[in-house]
Amino acid sequence: MKKVSKKILKALEIIGRIALNVVFYAMIFLTILAVLSTKWVKATYGGLTVDEILFHLTVPIEGTETSILKSFYTKALYPSIWMVIPIIILLFFVFDYFRRYKATFIDFTVFKKKVSIKIHTIVLALLLFAGSFYLMWTNIDKCLTKLKIYDYIESQKEDNQFIKDNYVETSEVELTFPKKKRNLIYIFLESFESSYFSTYYGGDEYYNLLEGITDLTSENINFSNTDKFGGALQVPGATWTSGSLVAQTSGVPVKMDGQMINNVYNHSSYMKGATTLGDILKEEGYNQEFIMGSDKSFGNRDVYFEGHGDYDILDLKKAKKLGKLPEDYYVWWGYEDSKLFEYAKEEALKLSQEDEPFNLTLLTANTHFEGGYLEEDCPNIYNEQYSSVIACSANQINDFVRWVQAQDFYDNTTIVLVGDHLTMSTAYYENAIENYTRTVYNLFINPAVTPVDTNNRQFSVLDMFPSTLAAMGVKIDGDRLALGTNLFSKEPTIIEKYGYDEVNKGLEARSTYYNNKFIYGTLK
Repeated sequence: MKKVSKKILKALEIIGRIALNVVFYAMIFLTILAVLSTKWVKATYGGLTVDEILFHLTVPIEGTETSILKSFYTKALYPSIWMVIPIIILLFFVFDYFRRYKATFIDFTVFKKKVSIKIHTIVLALLLFAGSFYLMWTNIDKCLTKLKIYDYIESQKEDNQFIKDNYVETSEVELTFPKKKRNLIYIFLESFESSYFSTYYGGDEYYNLLEGITDLTSENINFSNTDKFGGALQVPGATWTSGSLVAQTSGVPVKMDGQMINNVYNHSSYMKGATTLGDILKEEGYNQEFIMGSDKSFGNRDVYFEGHGDYDILDLKKAKKLGKLPEDYYVWWGYEDSKLFEYAKEEALKLSQEDEPFNLTLLTANTHFEGGYLEEDCPNIYNEQYSSVIACSANQINDFVRWVQAQDFYDNTTIVLVGDHLTMSTAYYENAIENYTRTVYNLFINPAVTPVDTNNRQFSVLDMFPSTLAAMGVKIDGDRLALGTNLFSKEPTIIEKYGYDEVNKGLEARSTYYNNKFIYGTLK
């Protein structure tokens, strides 16, 4: 019996020692990881919101481009591993030294067995543990502050009526289409900012990265927040691609508010209660197609565009299925923008031969952070690759638009170019002009209506929804749809009415109306 007790005590001692070592060294590793992760978040992301984090935690992420993960691995995870190894080795020898030469003992009896505790070793371990915990929590706190987690928690305490009070029910607004309905080509431009222009044109760059579309912008309608080239202010719920796609086509931001919108587990539709551009054009008999170089299921884009407008989506998988690409083809997010525009030309010609009007929507990807994707035919003319990618993208956009303008169907076609959001690369704008306001690029080409005023406007991508219909010659009773305003009209936007900060506060706050109306679709 005594032998058994000794064996049990010995086993418990070994298990306890191993467990304590695992916890202790794990704490050191997590402390280092917290420090480096905080630095990585600050350097990598700009404007990352809680809604975006929750969104991507609850929707399919199949087809995610791996460069962001690689960036985290190389700048945070792997360095943490390599840094903790020598620390563990060093501490092993330190503890061994204390055990051998510096330890004093406290003796007591457990199960009639004398047990000695090495007090100096314990004190040292506790001090290191406390220090590690403090450093870890300090950096986690910095990260939570950077991501505005605390602000988000505060905003969710009370039900806010801002969205309810300012929402205009789209399905109840009288929309009058022209007798001859216009075609629409709508291009979502990944991370495209007006700040890419040189300071001469109203941007934030020494060199004009958007030289390729400068003439195009001058010739057409750019709604600006200044008296030079400018754009839309970024608002909550539209700071990432999937969120902005919804905001621009429905006039409603994407708010998680703790609710899941995951088509894989418990939803067969997305934004149930929203009336979208796709819904309206489908009702008017439009053929609708969406071309993207990535996997359509990423971020619930397939559920949204197929459920609201029955779009035919040409994504990476379908391009392979149609034999446009080899089965093993994969670059960047799927296929590059040069192929996107090549396919768009083919589809535009096909759609133009149909009796019905068409809505051809595109989503570029080359300018996604971090670093972008520089195609082989793109000159690497700047010190930073991302700048070269932006410049090349501008040239590709211009070439495609000029091609459309040379086609027979162009006279009855409106083209809309809009960035989805500001670039998330914080490091890229470390040296931005003081007090410069970065905005999302927009351009309306061949609209059927003349704007009242294009300069010094305060607006967001929510306003693209009614403005796009207006540009197509659609008369909108009251010039308001959802939370958006027709920019071609004299009607003030919600930002011009309430101010930017107040609108942000209202969109971020908890809204039971939003959940019931748009997520669950229980309000009519």
